[in-house]
Order: sequence, then C-alpha cells, then structure tokens
Amino acid sequence: MIRFTDSYRVPGKVRATWVLLMLNVLAFYVTHFAMGPDPYPVFFAGAVIPAELFAPETLAAATPLDPATRAPAVLALFWGMFLHADLFHLLTNMLFFTLIAPNLEASMGWKRFLLYYFSCGAVGTLCQVLYDTSSVAPIIGASGAISGLLGGYLILFGHHDFRFTIGKFRGNNYRDHIIPYKGLLAMWLLGQFLGFITQLGSTATQQIAFMTHIGGFVAGLLLAHGRGGGGLRRGKFRVFKGGKAA
Repeated sequence: MIRFTDSYRVPGKVRATWVLLMLNVLAFYVTHFAMGPDPYPVFFAGAVIPAELFAPETLAAATPLDPATRAPAVLALFWGMFLHADLFHLLTNMLFFTLIAPNLEASMGWKRFLLYYFSCGAVGTLCQVLYDTSSVAPIIGASGAISGLLGGYLILFGHHDFRFTIGKFRGNNYRDHIIPYKGLLAMWLLGQFLGFITQLGSTATQQIAFMTHIGGFVAGLLLAHGRGGGGLRRGKFRVFKGGKAA
C-alpha cells in the first residue's frame, strides 16, 4: 500500500474539507459524464473567460456558443473552481487538497476556512484575468484556491514534514520516507516558475493558468500571515517513524 500524509494531524473538526472534495468529484462526474461527452459547453457557461470582460467581440468570434448561456460573472468566479478539464487535473488538485486542507480547517474552523479557500481562488482567477485579458479560454479548476492553501500552510505549518509510506502496514512491514513541507513546496514553486517562463511570448492558447496559481499562492500567504496572530492555533510538530512516535 501507499500512503502520503502530514506527519502530524492538528486536533479539531474537519467537515468542510470533505464536503468540498465530494462537490469537486460530483461536479466532475456531472460535467464529463451526465452532461454528455463534450464538457466545453459547461466550461463556457460556468467559468470566467477574460475576453468576456475586456474583448467580447473576440469571444463571440471564437465560439459558436451563445454568450447568453453564460452564468453571471460573480457566480462564474466560484463555479469555475469546481470544474476540471480531465481526470488528471482533478486528481492532482485533490491530492494536494486532501494533504493540506484538514490541518488548515482544524486550525481555522470551517467558516473561516471556507472564506479563506474561496478568497484565494477568487484572487487567483482575477490575477489570471488581468494577466491575459484577451484570452477566450475558460479559467477552470480549484488550483487557485489550493495554491492559496499551500501559501497558508507555509505560514502556519511550514515546519511540518510529510510522510510517504510504502509497504504492508500489517506486521510493520513498511518504509517511511520523510519529506519536509518546505522542500515539497520548493519543487512546486519551481514548476510554476518554469511553466510560466515557458509560456511567455507564446501565441498559443495557454493550457495551464499559471498566474492563477501564483496569485492564489500570494493571496494565501498574505491572508494567513494576517491571521497568524489572530487566534489560529499552531500545531506542535511530531515525526512518526515505523509506526511509533519518535
């Protein structure tokens, strides 16, 4: 078996995390299976499209779909966070989400956590809109919000490690590999930087909205830093090896 978790679980109730996870999975099923084989009409209707705000004539020329079918901009700002392009997009987002969201929610409480999550996602989306105002590609996915969680985790739990376990848990026949959160985050940030640089100057439609990730991450840093002294409980760190506390 394979397990990838934080080495320390912050005490507290976790509910909103699992509700968001289920909503993302449900939205993926409805979008890709229940609504037909082509998910683009749903993306067009429910996600923010920069050109709609800054170059509506470009959007009208780029798609045969009726702009009247689009959701209001404020609704699209949040609806788009539950839409994912494909299974890989969904799984990678939900992997990071389930790794870091529980401790953040346990520290913040579910109401503050939801406000934090959606605020980071909204800021990330708006950053992408301002970066590429003429884009006709719908901005979809929870990446902006999850990037914000990564930033918040750095502020609140940057001293934590992640535990990657491989083997059979019965009989203690398994091996643990400890990965510092800051190391994992550094690899993610490097990937964002390289991806963003690669897209600079390209005339092709961007497949990954890196500015959404960057904007969400910075928003998460600032919001968590502002709240860090305002009652958020910081969890004491412990490392587990071989199934026993060290």
